Amino acid sequence: MSVGKTRFKNSEVLARGLGTIDDNGVETTGIMDVGTVVQTLIVKIPDAATGNVDTEVKQDMKVIDAFVVAEGTNGSNANTIQVKNGTTALTDAMSLNSKSANDIVRATEIDLDETEFEAGDNLRITRTRAGGDIECSVFIQFVAQ
Repeated sequence: MSVGKTRFKNSEVLARGLGTIDDNGVETTGIMDVGTVVQTLIVKIPDAATGNVDTEVKQDMKVIDAFVVAEGTNGSNANTIQVKNGTTALTDAMSLNSKSANDIVRATEIDLDETEFEAGDNLRITRTRAGGDIECSVFIQFVAQ
């Protein structure tokens, strides 16, 4: 079996988790794309009033995860960050309530219908500020399409 220009023996295919080989040496399931690289887009969000931070997508991509790293002390304020595909929510609102610098907040929901972007599309981060310091960085992990 080969993946790209690399040839694998059947035992290597199984050991590497690349697929399943039946008793006759025939691949019976699809193999993973070992050439796929997860990339990360980091969007810096300044401490400012409620509003949007828009980023033009430079390549076709599929978002697979998103999380926020707090950079200020939010206190007990109901500040949130939400990732959107244009104006449509991609993630749930990630709450920075009672978070301090270096705390991580993950998206707990991702709308699978909104994960794909084409070059030139708008990736929007909506900042909802109730008080405290909402300065943070949003990490959006994706694979190129």
